[in-house]
Amino acid sequence: MFALWHDVDRRREITYADRRAVLVLRPDDTGVMAKFRYRRVQRLAWTTVSWVDTRRPWTAHWRVHWGERVTIDDMVPKRARRTVAVPMWAQAAWARALRLLVAGALTWATGWAVLEFTESWGLVVLVSMVLLPTLALLLPRLGPVRVRSLDALPLTPRNVVDYASRRLAGVHPETLEEVPHREQVLERIAGIRAEYGELKLDIVTRIDHPALFDGAAQPTARFLSALVQADGVTVDTPVKELEAVASRLEVTFEVAKDHARTVGIAHLPEEHRDDARRASKVARLAQESPNEGERRAAMEQLNRILESMALYYMPDVDEVRAIEAPR
Repeated sequence: MFALWHDVDRRREITYADRRAVLVLRPDDTGVMAKFRYRRVQRLAWTTVSWVDTRRPWTAHWRVHWGERVTIDDMVPKRARRTVAVPMWAQAAWARALRLLVAGALTWATGWAVLEFTESWGLVVLVSMVLLPTLALLLPRLGPVRVRSLDALPLTPRNVVDYASRRLAGVHPETLEEVPHREQVLERIAGIRAEYGELKLDIVTRIDHPALFDGAAQPTARFLSALVQADGVTVDTPVKELEAVASRLEVTFEVAKDHARTVGIAHLPEEHRDDARRASKVARLAQESPNEGERRAAMEQLNRILESMALYYMPDVDEVRAIEAPR
């Protein structure tokens, strides 16, 4: 068995018990993750290796090595600084299914072409029986992978090299969460706050997509609730809880935006929809017109329309005046 997050002897022979993975660190601070499976049927033995290059983490490739004796050095790239034992990485079910769908589509296209040229269903069946499993094995795995770290941190090919380097330097897992990951999660939360603030300052967006700013709309209410929860995080909030808050905020924000785009002005009471359409056109004119007099006239008209609508989630006079800021 390999000791996780420790160096591995690359001369070591891969055996049936080695259902393990390694991270091969390159001199340029990138790496290749590889996992091995040794199989033997009587005198026939083979080893399969799947790997993900951290420079191209969206796919996972694989190869087969036949022979009685196989070492780790036989299976991994030669240019390596260190080889480190890591937990097995895995892919979501949808990513595994995607490869099968691609293999099925290619097999169907090939079978259709064979039928067109030969008009032989028997040959189509034979080709399909050979091609489908071959493609399913040879095609690279598509989609992201995750590493099951000892301290349940969300490791991916993008950060596993940094994590491994820290572990090799003797940093305990409990201290690894903290600065880089916490800052990343806080940046995600801050980014959503900033984006929502920018949308609120965009008068045309406020008019065209009012549901995003109306707390009575259920998707928006869930987002605003998540935003309030995010306001409650402190320096002592555990990283796992912080991650959950950020994830909820991201999901609810996307749902609220999608809902607002879908319903558009139809979110407004029916008696205000025509006014909103007029207000949207006038707001665009106020923002885009190069003529100062035309812009001022448009802003006055916009204010009159919005005041007549008297909806709390629509822009008010002070917000409209922000359009007057010097260009």
